[in-house]
Amino acid sequence: DLLEWSEVVAKREILPRLQHWSTERPLPAWLAPLLQRYESDPGCHPHALHEISQAAAHMSAWLVGRLQCHRILKKIELERQSKGGLSQQIVALDEELKVANGAVAKATTDLPEFRQQHTEAVR
Repeated sequence: DLLEWSEVVAKREILPRLQHWSTERPLPAWLAPLLQRYESDPGCHPHALHEISQAAAHMSAWLVGRLQCHRILKKIELERQSKGGLSQQIVALDEELKVANGAVAKATTDLPEFRQQHTEAVR
């Protein structure tokens, strides 16, 4: 995929390839670091490219925006996963609560009998 990407970048077919990655899911794992390097290069900033080419500046702004979208999607996924862990904890704690409530109910039922036995033993 990476070799294909490098070949596509050198040609005019880059726009259809960029549109291939939906904004509804994160970028491929190999592409995000490449875009991050691009984003951190001051010469590739949209303002710097505007002096050279307005089209290049717009393309740069789009790539930066797509990388920001990627970061947001990754945060959403992390939140979703952490809440999934909480759901499992809730299920486990519910089971523990049922067991504890059963033990309390049994103790409540047994208490009068134990009280009676204690009273008789003390007399």
